Amino acid sequence: AMHTLFGKSNIVCLQEIHGIEGDTNTLDKNFPGFLHFPSFCANPAAGGVCTSISKKSTALFDSIEKQDIMKGRVTLLWCRKNDGKSMVIANVHVVPNMSLGEKKALLRKLHAALPAQDRAFSFLAGDWNFPAAGELRTNLMTGMPVVAHNPIGEYFGEIFAEWA
Repeated sequence: AMHTLFGKSNIVCLQEIHGIEGDTNTLDKNFPGFLHFPSFCANPAAGGVCTSISKKSTALFDSIEKQDIMKGRVTLLWCRKNDGKSMVIANVHVVPNMSLGEKKALLRKLHAALPAQDRAFSFLAGDWNFPAAGELRTNLMTGMPVVAHNPIGEYFGEIFAEWA
């Protein structure tokens, strides 16, 4: 599955990669056509994200820099051209057991770190671990669809309103 994913993509965002910095060698060996930008948690058994970009795509940019927003959980990959044009890829893995306050703080920090939409072409990708406001979910007791009411999903819709 991973070879299919990498074979059909120019950008791959992985979550729950676990491990330590040296483990990136496995990605380099198995997917040599990509540059890999991992971020690991202090505990190698937890989290970890990696944004991989094909080498043919990296040739389109003059510089590429990784910025950790929350180590092992949220990173930005800044792909810049000397003429000022940029592409930013946010790779996000929201921890499900974070408190509502912690999740809101993380979303505020991510939002503040992203450039204005007129300054860069940006992607938000990852495992958010919450439903969007108004998203339909299946009630497992009845089998019927119900509208999700989730405070963090609603907050996301507010703080990232310009992205909708």
